[in-house]
Amino acid sequence: MTLIRPVVSCGAEGWTLTKKEEQTLLIFERKIFRRIYGPKYENGDWKSRTNRELDEMSKGEIIVKWIKGQRINWLGHLERMEEDRMPRKIFTQELEGTRRGSTLLGMRLLDAFPTTYSYTTRYAATTPC
Repeated sequence: MTLIRPVVSCGAEGWTLTKKEEQTLLIFERKIFRRIYGPKYENGDWKSRTNRELDEMSKGEIIVKWIKGQRINWLGHLERMEEDRMPRKIFTQELEGTRRGSTLLGMRLLDAFPTTYSYTTRYAATTPC
């Protein structure tokens, strides 16, 4: 997965995943794991590995969790970024003529996180700039 995960998740920091897209990624990941680990030989028969066995082998490190972690890292990077940088300007820019009055990218990123989550108070002091 060391080579496959970065290729599959290129640009994932800006993705907003639907449940269907999350399921598609999980299915793809299990398909790749089945190729890597191969079938198992049990009682004289070759059997395909179950999803539970694949989850145990991957130790809970699924691609959807990894992508969400990358998004949190990017959000923290944006929070620490200087105000005159273009990604920061896009993140904080106000949209005109919308019902929500949200920022262009900011609300899409922040909508994916719970309202009680505060990146700046939890991680800003521990993450180097």
